[in-house]
Amino acid sequence: MDHGAPALASEPGSEFWIKTGTGYANNIRALVSKEVDLTITTPFDVLPEGAITGANFFANVEPAPSIRSLGWLPQNDRLVFAIREDTGITSFKDLRDRKFPLKLASGFRTQDNVMMWAIDRVLEEHGIEVEAWGGKWLEHDHPRISVPFVTSGQANAVINEAIIVPQWRELVEKVAACSSARRLSAHTSRCRMSRLVKLGNPGA
Repeated sequence: MDHGAPALASEPGSEFWIKTGTGYANNIRALVSKEVDLTITTPFDVLPEGAITGANFFANVEPAPSIRSLGWLPQNDRLVFAIREDTGITSFKDLRDRKFPLKLASGFRTQDNVMMWAIDRVLEEHGIEVEAWGGKWLEHDHPRISVPFVTSGQANAVINEAIIVPQWRELVEKVAACSSARRLSAHTSRCRMSRLVKLGNPGA
């Protein structure tokens, strides 16, 4: 502790409050409108930059060049598109050619959800449609709830993040074991997860 630094103290009668947002665009909007003085958002290298320049997710709003990032918490994460092996789908081309009706588990499709904005861009890039091909969305923001929709068979595919939660590994092991009628080794599960991750990479 730096004892030579001036002490910070609030003025008598000061009020402090916390506004709970989604962590996405509404947090940035609250900051730009001065509803709040400080915000936390994710992903750190997309939302703030887009808000400052008026690009990407914020392309249709006034740029906010006055906001600044104070810091960021490092994380190793991915946006993963995984599809059940028993669908027979192995590529985006398969999806397009078959116009496969995806029952797609993902986040809530709200206007502030930047993850869903990114997912829509990925699907557009590969010419994939959901409702138009007879599919549907199964919505829940938390991967611990969203990913098991595929494991249980309620959904046949999932696009979500937070690859560190155990539900991703459970999906790979349980669904693959069900379709192949045998228990997969840890090595096989890792290889199969790699294949699923690659399917979800727009550059793959």
